Amino acid sequence: MSKEKHVLNIVAREGSGKGASRRLRHQGLIPAIIYSQGKPGRMITLNSGEWRSMMQHDVKLVHLFEDGTDKHLALIQDVQEDFLHGIITHVDFLEVDANTTIHATIPVHSIGTPASAEGGLLEQTLHELHIEAKPIDMPESITVDVSGLTLHAPICVKDIKLSENVKMTSDPEAIVFHLVRPAAEVSAAAATEAAAETAKK
Repeated sequence: MSKEKHVLNIVAREGSGKGASRRLRHQGLIPAIIYSQGKPGRMITLNSGEWRSMMQHDVKLVHLFEDGTDKHLALIQDVQEDFLHGIITHVDFLEVDANTTIHATIPVHSIGTPASAEGGLLEQTLHELHIEAKPIDMPESITVDVSGLTLHAPICVKDIKLSENVKMTSDPEAIVFHLVRPAAEVSAAAATEAAAETAKK
């Protein structure tokens, strides 16, 4: 569980609309908004270089600095991207209380290589998991060791162990990682079975 503090510098903005947002992006800035419970959304801008640097990591929780002061602890709620031009067009943040339990969707990754004598290809069916935790306990990502996987023993949500301060809210029976036979092997096995059935007749 990472305790790294991720920081973004923000500046308040007033202009809205497509024209204003386009001008900001030409200046190397990203238009964004901070939502806080019981308050109207506040329009801000981010430096696109800072954003790209931070996004090299699995980041959900950020400290937003304004005028050199840590003003907001916030979840990254939504990111809009222009895939054609490879740019971020807008970011939504949700301000959170450091002492209040929050809900978040966290990426899950595997480590290790299955050493099953039965063979099989590793398949990941869930790439994110839902959790509840206080911001200070929030993991950036979840890592699962898959070296013990076998064809008949998948890793389900309930098999993943987290800190006692973190609660998993995804379906406990949902499969996260499992081994599958290559398509060629499945076809060959099916053909063999069909031939055996024909021989019996």
